[in-house]
Amino acid sequence: MRITAFVISALLAATIFGTQLASQNIKKQDPADQDSFATRRELSKGGIGIVNKNLYIVVKSTKNDRNELIVKPTSETEERWKGKIVTKAEVAIVYEGKVWSPHAIPDGFDLSKSVVISFERSKIRFFDFQVMGGGYYDRIAESTSD
Repeated sequence: MRITAFVISALLAATIFGTQLASQNIKKQDPADQDSFATRRELSKGGIGIVNKNLYIVVKSTKNDRNELIVKPTSETEERWKGKIVTKAEVAIVYEGKVWSPHAIPDGFDLSKSVVISFERSKIRFFDFQVMGGGYYDRIAESTSD
């Protein structure tokens, strides 16, 4: 449990420090050279955003829906994971074809083989440590006729 908290804390600290450092050096960098996952907006198709060939994010939802991921551990199988209601912030970690809570990662966890997804009110951010890249999708709010 402490290792999990340490890993998440280190990841968040690195993100915050990197953002502060990037903002200090923004005038020195050519905008074409920047590929930050915090500012790299991806476009979904049909309300589904792709992270990699085995992981998809459902970005289209109503306010009563839940955060949702589509995980394909193999090409023949597909599993859907649903988390908290979309109005609540949540972090999920995908590792070895399964979705894990930051508080319950498995023994032998290897961050370099995982994807971290941050569900936020208006965006869903992701970072794939296997390819050291990521981005974000804007949430698409679907109206309901109540």
